[in-house]
Amino acid sequence: MRNRLRLVHTSSIRSCACKNLNVKKEGKMKTFSVTDGEVVKWNMGISEHMRSGRLESARRLFEEMPRRTSVSWNAMISGYLMNERFGDARQMFDAMPERDLVSWNIMLSGYVKNRKLSDARKLFDEMPERDVVSWNTMLSGYSQSGFLDEAREIFDRTPRKNSISWNGMLAAYVQNGRIELARKLFESKFDWEKVSWNAMMAGYVRKQRLVDARMVFNRMPERDEVSWNTMITGYAQNGNMLEAQKLFQESPIRDVEEALHFFIEMKRDGERMNRSTFTCALSTCADIAALEFGKQVHGRLVKGV
Repeated sequence: MRNRLRLVHTSSIRSCACKNLNVKKEGKMKTFSVTDGEVVKWNMGISEHMRSGRLESARRLFEEMPRRTSVSWNAMISGYLMNERFGDARQMFDAMPERDLVSWNIMLSGYVKNRKLSDARKLFDEMPERDVVSWNTMLSGYSQSGFLDEAREIFDRTPRKNSISWNGMLAAYVQNGRIELARKLFESKFDWEKVSWNAMMAGYVRKQRLVDARMVFNRMPERDEVSWNTMITGYAQNGNMLEAQKLFQESPIRDVEEALHFFIEMKRDGERMNRSTFTCALSTCADIAALEFGKQVHGRLVKGV
C-alpha cells in the first residue's frame, strides 16, 4: 500500500507538470515552457524521495524534468550526501552547468559532516568565492576533529567573522582543554553571548580553576540556568559543598532535580561522601521544600555512607 502511494505521488507530480506544459510546433522544432511553480513541485518530489532513501526514484525524477534550476541540482547533491553517496554527490556537483555558492557550501558541508577533511579543504581552496558559512563550516570541521592549529588558521583568515565564528573557536579551545588560549581569545572580545560566557566558565571548572570560573560568573551580564548549575556543580565536585549550597540558595532557579542531583551521585577522589555532606544536602532540600528529593538523600544516609 505504501509503495502504491509513493507511485501515485510521483506520477501526480509528473502529470501535474506535464499538464501545464505548453508545446509550440515550429516546423520540426518544439519548445517547452514550464512555470516556476511546476519546477518547485518537481524539486519537492526529488527532496522527498531523497529523505526517504529512494535515491533511484529521485534520480529518475531529476532526469525527467523538462527544466532544472540550481535548486534541482542542489537537491540531488544534498540528497546524495545525506545518504552518504559521496561519489554520486561529487559527480552531480561536477556535472552542474552553473554552480552557485549554495552548491559549493552544500558539498563542503557534506564532506565536513562526514569527517572527510582532506576533501573538504581541497574543495574549500578551489571555491571561486566564499561567504561566512564557508569559513565557519571549515572551522567547525577542524575544531570537531581536534585540529586546533588549522582551525585557528581558518579563524584568523575569515574576513568577516560572526558570532558563530567566535563561539566556534572558543568552543574548540575549551573542549580540547586549551584553556589559556581560550582565555586569551575570550579577553580579546567584549560582546560575547551568554553561551560563550557559560563555555568559558565550564572550561575553568573542568580544569578545577574555580576562582577563575567564579570571576567569569560574577562578570556575566546575565545568567541562565546553565550558568548557575555549572558554578554550583563545580563547587560540589571539588568538595566545597558549603559554597555550593550558598550559591544554590542565591540562585533564582530552583530546579531541584537538576541542581541537587550531584548531592546524590557525587563522589570525590573515589570515596563516598561523608555524613556532613549529606547533612548539607538535606538542609538544602528542606530549605526549598524538596521533601521527596530529601527523602532520597535521607534514605542513602540511613543505609550508611
